[in-house]
Amino acid sequence: MLPRPRILVAALALPFVILLAGSAQTPADFDAQHAEAASHNPPGPHLELSLAGGRAQFHLGERIPVEYRLTADDPGKYRCGYLWYDLSGRSRFETFVSDRPEDSADPLTSHWTIWETLYGLRVTRRAGTWNKLSQTAVTESWDLNEYLRFDKPGKYRVYAITRHVVTDEPHESEPYDRGGLPLVSNIVELEILPGDSAWSAETLQHALETLTLSVRDPRARVAAAKTIQLLQAPEALDAMATHYTGTDREVDTQLLAGLIGFHDRAAAVKRMELQLTAPDFGVSRFFLFSLAVMKLQLANPDLSAEALLHAEKPVQKQWRHALFDVLLPYYSQLIPAAESKSPAARALTVDTLFHTSALESFDFERLPLPAEQIEGLRRRELAILPDLPHYEQFDRIANFGWAANFPPEQVLPVLRKIYEHPAGELSGDFRQTRNFVLKDINKISPEEGQKLLAEAISEPNAPLTARETSGVPLTPSPALDEMLIAKLEGRRTEEMKSAAPLIGKYASPALEERVRAVYEVEKEAWPCDIEAGLLAYFLRVDPPYGARMLPAAITYSAARERLTCRRPSLAGAISDLYYSPVVEKAAIAQLDDSSPVLAQDAVRTLGNHASDAAVAALLDRLHRFHEEWKDFDPQKSPPESLGKWESGRQAALQMDLVRALARLPDYRRNPGKLAELAALCVTDPCRAELQRGTR
Repeated sequence: MLPRPRILVAALALPFVILLAGSAQTPADFDAQHAEAASHNPPGPHLELSLAGGRAQFHLGERIPVEYRLTADDPGKYRCGYLWYDLSGRSRFETFVSDRPEDSADPLTSHWTIWETLYGLRVTRRAGTWNKLSQTAVTESWDLNEYLRFDKPGKYRVYAITRHVVTDEPHESEPYDRGGLPLVSNIVELEILPGDSAWSAETLQHALETLTLSVRDPRARVAAAKTIQLLQAPEALDAMATHYTGTDREVDTQLLAGLIGFHDRAAAVKRMELQLTAPDFGVSRFFLFSLAVMKLQLANPDLSAEALLHAEKPVQKQWRHALFDVLLPYYSQLIPAAESKSPAARALTVDTLFHTSALESFDFERLPLPAEQIEGLRRRELAILPDLPHYEQFDRIANFGWAANFPPEQVLPVLRKIYEHPAGELSGDFRQTRNFVLKDINKISPEEGQKLLAEAISEPNAPLTARETSGVPLTPSPALDEMLIAKLEGRRTEEMKSAAPLIGKYASPALEERVRAVYEVEKEAWPCDIEAGLLAYFLRVDPPYGARMLPAAITYSAARERLTCRRPSLAGAISDLYYSPVVEKAAIAQLDDSSPVLAQDAVRTLGNHASDAAVAALLDRLHRFHEEWKDFDPQKSPPESLGKWESGRQAALQMDLVRALARLPDYRRNPGKLAELAALCVTDPCRAELQRGTR
C-alpha cells in the first residue's frame, strides 16, 4: 500500500504573489506601456520585429513566423545568438507582449520554473553561435505562438523583448546565465481569423501523415509535431497524447509543449491521465512530472513560479510534498499497469518509476514509496534494461552503481544482451554503450571482459578502438600481439587505423622489429592516427628510436591541412596513448606555436598530465601572455591589435591556460592562488570566471 498523502494541496496557505493577466488596454495605454519599456533600451543595439513574409492574417492555431533584425551603431561592441533553451525548446531570453493579454497568454506560463524547482534540477540546453552586431542586420526567425497562444479571433498588437544581446562577452567564454539588458522592439499588428474547423482538420491530417511517413526525415517530423502543438482543437489534443512516445526527444518536446500549453488545461490533464495506462504508451519522466505540475497548478491557480523559485527551503519543501501527493496516486496505478504494457512501453514506464523514486534526489528527498516497492522496481529495472531507449539505457549503464549488489548470474545475461544489441546502434551511440557495458562486465567477470574485448578487436573494422577500451585495460599477450600485428601488416588503411593506437597502448616489445618494418615504409607520412599509435609504441618500448622519429613527424603533421587524429595535434594524440618526458617536451615547445589550435592543444596535453615541468611551462606561458596583452582592451584597442587578438584566438588561449591551472589541486578552491591567476587575466570574462571559482 502507498502511504496516505501527508498534505492536502488545496489546504496549503503560503505567501505567494498572485500574477493576474491585465484587463483589455486602449491603444493609448498600450503605446504608453511600450514607450516606457523601450525608453530603457541600452544605447547602441536595435531590435526590429516583423511578420515573416509580410503576411498579417492567420488561422486560429496556425504557426505565426516572425523575424528579428538586430543591428548596432558600434560594430563589434554587441553580440547575439548564443541561447539557453528550456525543456520545450523555447529561448529563456525571449518575451512577447500583447495588447490583449487575456486572449493571448503565454502557453507555458510558469510551468518549467515550477517543474525545475520542485524536481530539484534545472535543465537547460545551450545552442547557437555568437554573431557580432553591426549596422548590417543579423536576422533571426521565431514562432510567435510558441510564446503567445492566441485564443480568440481579432486584431492584436505585439512587441518583443529579448535579453540575448550582450556586450563585452567573447564567444569563447561561458554563456551568460540571465542574459543581457532587455532590448524592446517596435510594435507589429496581426489578425487572427475566426475558427475554421475544416482548415484545422486538414492541417492536422497532413501533419499526422508527415509524422507517420517521414521516418527518415527528422526535420519534417519535428515541423509536423510543432504544427500539431499549435493547433488548439480537441482532435489535436488527442493526437498529441497518442503520438507522444517518450523515445523521440525532438518530436516529444513539441508534443509535450502542446499538451502543457493547451488552452483547456483540465481537458489536457484528463487526456494525459487516460494515456498513462495505455498498453503501448511508455510513461517518461518528463510526461509524468509535467502532468503532476499541471494538476498542481489547476488546484492552486495562484501559485507563483517566481515566488516559489525564491522561497525559503521549508516553503519549497511543502510544495514538493504537495507534488508528491499528486504523484502517488499515479504511481499506485502505474506500478501494476506497467506489467500489461508492451516491452518498450513497460521498459520506459518502469525506468521512470524507479528513477524518480530511488535515484532522483528531490533536493535529497526521494518520493516516499515503501522500501519493498522500491526494491521491486530495482529488480524490474535490471530486467528491462535491454528494452530502454538508447539515451536512457546509456545513462543507466554508465551509472551502474544501483545494480551493484545483484548477483553476477542475474546481471551478466542482461549485460551480454545489451552488448550484442545495444539500443543506440541505429543512432550512432552504440560505441559508448558498448564501452560502458564492457567496463561493467569486466568488473563482474574479468575473464569474460577480456574475451569480449579480444573478439571485438579481431573483427574487421573493429568497433572498439583504444579510446573505447580505455576504461577496460587489455591484458598484453602473444595472442593479442598476433591479432594486432596481423591488422598492421595487412596494410588496409582502416584496419591499420584501428590497430595502431592499440599497439601503442598494449603491444609487447616482442613486436618491435615487425612494427618498425611497417613504420619505415612511410615514416612520418602515415595518417595521423596510425602515426600516433606507432610512435606511442616506440616511445614506450624503444625510447631512443621514438625520440629520433618524433620531431620529423610533428613537423610533417603540422603542415598537413587536416589530421585524422581525434586531437588537433600529433603530440596531443600520442599523449592520449602514452606520456613521457619526450612527449612533454614536445608539448611545451608547442605552447608557442603560431597556430592557435596547436597551442591550445598543447595546453590541454600539459594540463591533463600536470607534472611539475608541465605546470611551470603553463604558468610561464600565462605570464608571457599577460606581458604581451596587458594593455589590450576589446573596446578601445586599434583595429590592428583587435584583428591580431581575434585571428589568433587569444581569448580562447587565455581561458584555456587559466582553466588548466585553476583545475590543479594547488589552485582549486584556493582563493589566494586563484587571485594570482586573476591578476594575470587581461579581460573581464577571464577574471569573472576565476572569481566564480572562489565562491
